[in-house]
Amino acid sequence: KRRRGEMASNQIKRPCFQDFVWGPVLGEGSYATVRLAKNKHTGEITAIKIYSKRQLVVDRRTDWPMREKNHLEELKNSPRFVSVHGTFQDAQSLYFVLEYLPYGTLFDLMKKKKISLNLLTHIAAQLILALEELQEKHLVHRDLKPDNIAINKSHNLTLIDFGTCKKIEEKEEEKEEKEEK
Repeated sequence: KRRRGEMASNQIKRPCFQDFVWGPVLGEGSYATVRLAKNKHTGEITAIKIYSKRQLVVDRRTDWPMREKNHLEELKNSPRFVSVHGTFQDAQSLYFVLEYLPYGTLFDLMKKKKISLNLLTHIAAQLILALEELQEKHLVHRDLKPDNIAINKSHNLTLIDFGTCKKIEEKEEEKEEKEEK
């Protein structure tokens, strides 16, 4: 018999603040701060997005984090979108444990050097593929900018920051087409 507060052996422990060695701030937005962190148990380097509960309440944005989490879950099998590894909270904050993308953003790349036409074509093609995937899932990012496009070592892109992402309703014709199939 388990004692009160003990977990069954088959339950996965949710992460908590103490599970991480906290690093520097990677970015700040209107409603969240992203920090580098290392999981003490696995050694995995992650980016943790921290929402202030108080700020979300003051600005009447309490639905944003749950919406973002749901959209990231819906997109989790695609390399074109940042992966969420887990979430947790404490009295002051909500935390999203995200894939760490160490090569910076398109904005960083644009500041460093002039982008060649070949590279620009490659990035544009990938962006179109990512937007097509969002469209298939009836999602609109709503904050697409160079800061929210992470670039990896091979210059492949990953869209980040789904805080303002929104689901749009299917048109009646699309629903009927799906039903006919």
